[in-house]
Amino acid sequence: MPEPTGQALPTGAALGYLLEEHATELLWQTNTAGLLIDLSPSWRRVTGYEPASLRGKVFSSLVHTDDLAALQGSFDKAVQVGATLQLPDYRIRHADGSWHWHTATLTVIGQDASAESGAAVFLVGVARDITEQRQANERRRESDENYRLILENAQEAIIIAQDLRLVMVNPAAVRLTGFSAEQLMAGPFLDLMHPDDRDLVIDRQQRRQRGEEVPVRYSFRVVCLDGSFKWLEQHSSRTSWNGKPATLAVLSDITERRRAAQQLRLQAMVLDQIQDLVTITDLEGVITYVNEATARIHQRSKEALIGSFWTTCGVGLDHDATRKEIVAQTLKQGHWRGEVVNYDHQGRPLVLDCRTTLIHDADGRPIGICQIAVDITHRREAEEQVRQSETALKAILNASPEAIFLMEVNGTILAANASLCKRVQTSWESLVGSNVYNYISPALAAARRQHVQHVVETRQPLSFRDQRNGLITEHYLYPVQGKDGEIRQLAVFAMDITGRVQRENLLLARLRLSEAAAALSQDALLQKVLDEAEALTGSCIGFFHFLETDQQTLSLQAWSTNTLQSYCRAEGTGFHYSLDAAGVWVDCIHQRRPVIHNDYAALPHRKGLPAGHASVVRELVVPIFRGEEIVAVFGVGNKACAYDQGDVELVTTLGDMAWDIVLRKRAEEAMAASEANLQEAQRIARIGRWELDLT
Repeated sequence: MPEPTGQALPTGAALGYLLEEHATELLWQTNTAGLLIDLSPSWRRVTGYEPASLRGKVFSSLVHTDDLAALQGSFDKAVQVGATLQLPDYRIRHADGSWHWHTATLTVIGQDASAESGAAVFLVGVARDITEQRQANERRRESDENYRLILENAQEAIIIAQDLRLVMVNPAAVRLTGFSAEQLMAGPFLDLMHPDDRDLVIDRQQRRQRGEEVPVRYSFRVVCLDGSFKWLEQHSSRTSWNGKPATLAVLSDITERRRAAQQLRLQAMVLDQIQDLVTITDLEGVITYVNEATARIHQRSKEALIGSFWTTCGVGLDHDATRKEIVAQTLKQGHWRGEVVNYDHQGRPLVLDCRTTLIHDADGRPIGICQIAVDITHRREAEEQVRQSETALKAILNASPEAIFLMEVNGTILAANASLCKRVQTSWESLVGSNVYNYISPALAAARRQHVQHVVETRQPLSFRDQRNGLITEHYLYPVQGKDGEIRQLAVFAMDITGRVQRENLLLARLRLSEAAAALSQDALLQKVLDEAEALTGSCIGFFHFLETDQQTLSLQAWSTNTLQSYCRAEGTGFHYSLDAAGVWVDCIHQRRPVIHNDYAALPHRKGLPAGHASVVRELVVPIFRGEEIVAVFGVGNKACAYDQGDVELVTTLGDMAWDIVLRKRAEEAMAASEANLQEAQRIARIGRWELDLT
């Protein structure tokens, strides 16, 4: 950033507006030399710096040196072109010495009219801390990479089958069959089956998809690229793929084991799983064989391990009961599978996917137990990282006031944050899996489907705004590509901007009223104020009453245009009557606060309406104070939906403005009357203006 010049400019109205609108973000103002002129109060909460302590310092003194060059280029460009620019992400040092990533925009606020180039006088930056977001993205990337490495380096073939086709195969499946991944997934996987085994595979597949109990493990033959057949043992379970039921299968090549089933049973079992941890014991738990992988993980020779007691399930007596359970189950059922904890030579825990099989002699009598274990420690760690990443992401999304969800193009909700659950008033469990179009009207659903179709066809994000049930919502739809490049999902963000739009409309209304004030009478101007209040709140009727200084006498001063034309025929403008004779709308005077009656008909103390009076469904009435005294009552009614606090703030603001108009008009009328009286007095007394010309 440029060196400081000592130039300091006062904070402008534009910066004050930004500070008010972006109070949750970091805002700062600099001159063209990068000297900090003003900072928002949020700097204290986010960075730990007192804003006053940074005024007069150069912004670049807070930025990491590795990020200065890129930031300087953007800063210079903003000064040169006089436009708002998105700055590159940069690191900034917080008060505690830590570095945090920020993202920001830089806006040119003023210009030096005397400079020929029109160079920027000062700039305003708006930033937010994205450190956690970047860390979450990095953790997610690492988790995805770990999952990919596990899948690609697995020694066993792993496939996912759906609708009698393979939709995913790992490199081990390619090595197993000799076919490429594209060839394996090109046609029905039954083409790869031995004709004698196809009926078995189809039956198991269909029964599993129907939810029936079928053996999780069975064997069949597949044809390889060279024309040979291999025996595979499949361990399968139900899963889903792209939102549809599928089968996840782990395939083990048992060709050699079957080929030597009778004569070389023990050797075949060991050779078949040689990459895994293989241990054979007698029925008492004494080791009779280990493979190289087992010896390597314990950092002991095979000879040293043979003859020792089986401690694969862990070291110490606290694991003895688990070992006994495994042996008992293996003796009873002939096999066992589960996860156990072992320890390497340094005492570090290892999570093992362990399988045991009972070994029989030629006469069928049990003589030992073969244990095959796969080290899944890294896989479990990767799963935990993914879980933590998902937990962090879910917490971030749930903290957002925006309604955020992920949906399929057909409207099925796949994930959602707490704001959406609150908006549709249902639980997360009920929301996920349901269809988003079930929560809106058929006509609106048809329009939303057109928006979705537009995003799918153009492959571009889409934003639009709608107004329903008194809320104004900004929607953003972002396409999500599948692995095949097709748009199969959409990320949807829905932001409630009702308050922002109401504030904007209120500013415009005040501007219109200010412009009209000079040309209109008091009554006409009050009626225009009521018309603006109706438009801003979506009401159909509006009225304005004066309350005399005795705080007991009311006078109806004005109805809105729509009330007079479409609703009310009752007389009474300027009519004075007691507070006791008024209806329930004077609750705001008794309670000295704004009052909302969203169910007017159910009010037990309502007095009824005079002939020709507008029918009332709901109403909002606010008292207008000057000091401790109520001077007037401003009311609107018959909004299509319930009035809320936002309506109260709008009507209160306009009510105060209306009373200011009344006071100004009264003063103008009094001055005009005084001038008229003076002129009349001058006329009567023949007091005039004369000049004497002595030339």
